[in-house]
Amino acid sequence: MKNPTYYKLGWLLFLLITIGLNSCNEDDDSGDDQQSTAELLVGTWTTTNIDIEAFVGTQTLVEYLVDEGLTMEEAETQFDLLVTSLEPELTGSLTINSDNTYESDFEGGSDTGTWTLSSDDTILTLLEGTDTIIITINSISETTWNATISDTFLLDLDDDPGTPDVSVTVAADVTLTK
Repeated sequence: MKNPTYYKLGWLLFLLITIGLNSCNEDDDSGDDQQSTAELLVGTWTTTNIDIEAFVGTQTLVEYLVDEGLTMEEAETQFDLLVTSLEPELTGSLTINSDNTYESDFEGGSDTGTWTLSSDDTILTLLEGTDTIIITINSISETTWNATISDTFLLDLDDDPGTPDVSVTVAADVTLTK
């Protein structure tokens, strides 16, 4: 007759060995070789594409200008002038260093400062003196980074000092490559 205690211990030992062998099956590389967002950011990135949108409230800037009395052609020309003035500010290179410093060299000028990354890895904040630039990371790989940079500012759209400036939100979808 079999001893029930040894029988149970035998099954327990069999289960432990089976579980142990299954956990040693193949190396699971999911995540081990994958770089973090902070690691992917490190390097020199160059602007390859810029798509700029501008809004006054919920209207596009062009719609707002047409509602204010401009023809569609005039409104589109005004929007194109805005885009032309903003593109140099976003055209160039940005070097992110592993020591949380950065250097930027855009047509609008060069800057240096520090950077931080949000805990969920979606917001990169560049700090240069008292200036702060917030960049939303839409996607990033070893060679391509898609980001959105948004800012709201007041614009004098009619060159009339008697009328108030208008709050315009500009969102730039920027693609950069290493």
